[in-house]
Amino acid sequence: CVAVRPDGDQVCSADLTGQLYFWDPQDGTLEGTIEGRKDIMGGRRRDDAREARNATHSLAFTSLCYSADGKCILAGGNSKYVCIYHIQQRVLLKRFEITNNLSLDGILTYLNSKNMTEAGPLALIDDDDGGSGSDKEDFKDNSLPGAKRSDFSKRKTPLVARTKCVKFSPDGRQWAAASTEGLMIYSLDQNLYFDPQDLDMEVTPENAEILLEEKQYAKALVMALRLNEQKLLKKMAETVPMGEILSVVSSIPIHYIERILVLIGEGINSSPHLQFYLTWVQTILTIHGKSLEKNSMKMLSTLRSVHKALSTKYSSISSICQDNSYTLRYLTKQKVVQNVGSSVSMGSNKESKTKKVDQGGGEEQSSLEKNKNRKRKPQQNE
Repeated sequence: CVAVRPDGDQVCSADLTGQLYFWDPQDGTLEGTIEGRKDIMGGRRRDDAREARNATHSLAFTSLCYSADGKCILAGGNSKYVCIYHIQQRVLLKRFEITNNLSLDGILTYLNSKNMTEAGPLALIDDDDGGSGSDKEDFKDNSLPGAKRSDFSKRKTPLVARTKCVKFSPDGRQWAAASTEGLMIYSLDQNLYFDPQDLDMEVTPENAEILLEEKQYAKALVMALRLNEQKLLKKMAETVPMGEILSVVSSIPIHYIERILVLIGEGINSSPHLQFYLTWVQTILTIHGKSLEKNSMKMLSTLRSVHKALSTKYSSISSICQDNSYTLRYLTKQKVVQNVGSSVSMGSNKESKTKKVDQGGGEEQSSLEKNKNRKRKPQQNE
């Protein structure tokens, strides 16, 4: 297998031993190698009398693809694993397991000695002792010794877990693999930005914006649900006034409610408009509560996500409110203590002033009495 880097300055080749070779196409020199046999090593086959690490069949890469920037290479082949390597550092970035289906060959890693006999593995031996005549005919193997296929209408050889082709997306954020289990797409983006449903020529983002300007909130939200574009759907839901939520929820079809709940669960975790989303939840449960109860098993994951978001928000807000209540109690008590202290200090000041006044009055009275006595003494002498 050979792959060319997008700029054409490097070529990668894979051999039957699991090695990756990087070549300079200008002068044909070898720039480096990557040992990938241990990385691609998968499960053992049914006809192997040993474990996967000592398997006799060849484990090799049969499909290679460079990323758009040429820094990484995607490799898949005769294994249940797909590997991504960093070319410059020569290291394995990640290994993906494409399937865990035990009905396929090449999944199990270890050897079970109970399934091995002198004639070979039990899975490859036909049992002619049990079953009716028709069953015997159906399960009888008429193929020649050593042949893996006899009648193409009947599969006697199990499918082997492998990857036929791997490709990177142009932006490098996704890659796809054509495997025994079908087409698999892996992406760094968790949400699909565009997944349309029930579209026609009039269902467009521009028409949804026009309906929003005309204050037809229910029609605009339903159109955004049909387009299934996350940014547009969030905008339409958050633009609905709180007084119009009841009429909007009443006009939304029941099969769109689950997607509205998913949006509400994400909004409760990320948006500061908590009361707005709580109004949505309360209105939906009031109007569509019976339908949600009937289809609770189908929407169990969605309802759990909303419940988890509400519980998380409740616990965080309750702890903040509890701390604030303790702080307010402390501040109010401090204010009362200050008021009591100021009143006590004012009373002590008044008492001290009255004492001083009393002392001053007594001194004046004693001085007057002394003067009177002095005047009386000369009169007595006369």
